[in-house]
Amino acid sequence: MPTGATSRWSGSNPREERYTRRVTERNEALDAALAKASDELGLQDYYRDCVRPLLTMPEAQWPTCCGGNCEPCNQLLVNIARRTRSLLEGENLSNPPQR
Repeated sequence: MPTGATSRWSGSNPREERYTRRVTERNEALDAALAKASDELGLQDYYRDCVRPLLTMPEAQWPTCCGGNCEPCNQLLVNIARRTRSLLEGENLSNPPQR
């Protein structure tokens, strides 16, 4: 590597550091709502990070079920994202949705 150059993965690029910091920071309310929604709808905790990108996208861009018996199914991820949003908005706190 030339003198003064930085490795893409070295963490010395300020833009990458900001992105990494933003992605890795956790919001306690979001984590709690996502955990509750996942538990209510039966999503294993190791799949929760699959839901996070949906929470930052408009619903029109969310994926649909392809019918391929995927694990987890996109429809389940979408249902959990909707439930997470409703929990964050303070709706339906005591009435979990049907699976």
